[in-house]
Amino acid sequence: MIKPVVEDAEELAQMAETVYVAVASINFEASVNEAIVVYTAALRMPSMVLERVDYNLKHASERITGLGSHSVAPPSADKLTLREVSAKLKDL
Repeated sequence: MIKPVVEDAEELAQMAETVYVAVASINFEASVNEAIVVYTAALRMPSMVLERVDYNLKHASERITGLGSHSVAPPSADKLTLREVSAKLKDL
């Protein structure tokens, strides 16, 4: 009756030893450096998005300005549809 309990206890002891060895082999300095990199990237993320929006707005402004100077097609042909605008915004 007690044999299954002893076998389980032995198995748990072996598993615990494996965990202790794995934890002892972790390079915590590298983990700290990785956490700093991830934290810095997370803080920078909003500014990266805004930089991308700024870039796209400048590009759109240049494109609109360029249309008036040397476009041969009527202005209505170069207008974006709502679906195209949505697709471009999703790309941001």
